[in-house]
Order: sequence, then structure tokens, then C-alpha cells
Amino acid sequence: SQWWGPEPIPAEHLHSMKDTWKQCVDERVFKAMFSDKMEEQLAALQSWKFKVQEQSCSIEHVLDLLLKWLTYLLMNANTQIWKAIVEVLGCILSQVEASGCQLSEREAQILMPNLLERSGHNIAAIRESMEVLLRHVLAVHPRLRILPMLLQGLLSKNKRSVACAMRCLAEAQDRQLAAALVRSQKDVTLILKAADDKDADVRKSAVQVLASLAQHVDNQTLGRILKSLPANTQQVVRS
Repeated sequence: SQWWGPEPIPAEHLHSMKDTWKQCVDERVFKAMFSDKMEEQLAALQSWKFKVQEQSCSIEHVLDLLLKWLTYLLMNANTQIWKAIVEVLGCILSQVEASGCQLSEREAQILMPNLLERSGHNIAAIRESMEVLLRHVLAVHPRLRILPMLLQGLLSKNKRSVACAMRCLAEAQDRQLAAALVRSQKDVTLILKAADDKDADVRKSAVQVLASLAQHVDNQTLGRILKSLPANTQQVVRS
């Protein structure tokens, strides 16, 4: 897949990432970044956070590598490492936004699917911090290009991740995105199915998506989309 994760990353891709890092940083930094020891990983994360904040090195040329490393760490992180990763990512996205730049397609493809999948964390505070990051990505990458990644997120096996992807989709709605969405019967069906999901959070966030969609499409289109839903759900969406 062109995406890095959220499934386990093939060994040769990991190997190639490590090789590239080896050429970019000195031995001590490299060892800490890929150490099995939590305190060394934390030190590496702190050091990168400082670099990003101080702009002591221009991160544009290593940004995709940095995102690969951070999302790779996320896959097996304990709570402390997880919080540190979220902080570094927050700093990176703030810097990108402050400098008036955008994430490249490649960078968004590394970051977005992993954030969406990991947003289903069982600790509420971590889930919330992931959602803040996801909203931040919406500010630094064209929404239409994010749409396929959000739709992919709706297929997660983790219901909490699905609900988060739905909320993000509701947040991302604008006229262009709504037009793209209603053109795809398959995607609309996915959202309609979710509006009838067993999981209350998924149901609620799917209704949010439909309500935000309602603000950007004409009444006839909306009627056609909603006709399969129970009358009371239709009422909630329209109100």
C-alpha cells in the first residue's frame, strides 16, 4: 500500500527507514531513537521536540522520515511514550501551519491513517489529543485529499476509531467535500449504515456527518440520501 501503517510495517520498509536515519543523524541520536529502553526513546522524543520548537534544524527535508519514525513508535507505545509522541506531532503541525506551508501528499499519507487508527485508544485523554491532531491536519492539507483517508478510517475494526473518523469527517465538511461525498453511493451507504450501528458513539457521529452534509447539499439530494433512514433520525439530521 502507498500508506505507511496502520497495519504492521513490512520488515524491509522498516529496515530502509532505519538505514536512511543512520545517514541523517549521529550514532548517539540514532541509538536513542531506535532503542528498546523507554527512557532513551523519551530522551530522543524530547530532543526532537526541542529541535522542532527551536527550528534549530529545518525539518522540511526530513519531515516524512520524522513522521515515519513517530508513527512507527506509536504502534507499540506505552502511555508515557504515546504522550511524548503526541506532543512532538503537535509541535510539528503547529510549525507547518505557522510557516504557511502544507503537508505534502506523502506526509499526509504517513500521518493520517495512523492517527485515525490509533485514535481508538482506550484512554479518553489520549483519544482527545489524537482528535486535536487530526483537526490540525485538516488545517494543513487539502480536505478533498484527506477524504479517501477518512473514508478508509471508517472501515476500522475499532469502533472508537470509526467514531473518531466520523467526527473528523463531519468537521471537514465544506461544499466541495460534500459534493465529492454525495457522488459516491458506496461512501454514502457506509455512513447511512453507521447511522444504524449497534455502537451509540458511531451512530451519533454518523448522524453528525449527515447533519453537516445537510448544510451543503440541496433539499432534493438530501431527501434522496436520507430516505432509507427512520423518520426520527431524518428529523434529527434536518434539525
